[in-house]
Amino acid sequence: MHGTSTGVVADSAAAMLSLASQVRSGLGWAPPTGVRAAESVLLHQDDELPPKKYPQGWTSAAVAFSVGLSRRVATASALPLRQGRGCAMRGVRSASGSRISLQANPAATFETTIGTFVAEIYLDKMPITASNFIDLCRTGFYEGLHFHRVIPNFMAQFGCPLSKEPKSLQAGMGGPEGKSAFTLLDSSGALITRNAEGSIPDELIDRSSNEPGTLSMANAGPNSGGSQFFINMNHNKTLDWFDDTVYPEVQHPVFGRVIEGYALVVQIAEVPTDGYDCPAEPIMLKKITIAGIDDTCR
Repeated sequence: MHGTSTGVVADSAAAMLSLASQVRSGLGWAPPTGVRAAESVLLHQDDELPPKKYPQGWTSAAVAFSVGLSRRVATASALPLRQGRGCAMRGVRSASGSRISLQANPAATFETTIGTFVAEIYLDKMPITASNFIDLCRTGFYEGLHFHRVIPNFMAQFGCPLSKEPKSLQAGMGGPEGKSAFTLLDSSGALITRNAEGSIPDELIDRSSNEPGTLSMANAGPNSGGSQFFINMNHNKTLDWFDDTVYPEVQHPVFGRVIEGYALVVQIAEVPTDGYDCPAEPIMLKKITIAGIDDTCR
């Protein structure tokens, strides 16, 4: 859903970094000549635990979120969330007033042009990131997009709206519509508004590691994650937001894991590519279906 209601709103997000002049930090490689600016960047988020200070441009200097989960460590004192009506237990009401009953973690079925795989989405651990992803799935945002960057034994990246054209040199630089909104699928039913660039706040609260098969947020700096994510093909623990042993500036929170069809994901990561790590033969996402959320009650 889209809207302009008051929520977690940022006036601006960190600018996309140009890879043409910068060596990839934390991963030990330099981009090929002519690489697309910010192309499928697995870049960086703030390395502090919440509560923490955020970059200038956000509407509050201190941002942390209280959404009815005991594992959260602080509340937002200066960034009001518009509270939905909510409902008891694990039920909420969406912004439209529809009742949504949550069961176990939802599952996302990815139907691609070369096969299907299924991922559990960590709604219980990562409510903001998961709710953002589910909203994009349900609104058809991902349909017709292509995997725009794949590296064997590393990761497969997806989710840029500019990848609808599979060979676009801009793929990797896009995200959701700015100022669009989605309902937080927890007991609060809060409405969260993406910032002007379509990004959501960093959600650095769960210590799930970037292990093989996990889904992790791609970004271009603090609070710049939106629709792009990658699936790990290796235990890329140096990408963990809580691992500062080697590259403390690299911050990529995990929000799900592949539970069926992992061999297909590996196959996607190992296809022949062009000079930009883009699959030589395009791999398109036909549809993502979300199961495990019952919103038929009104």
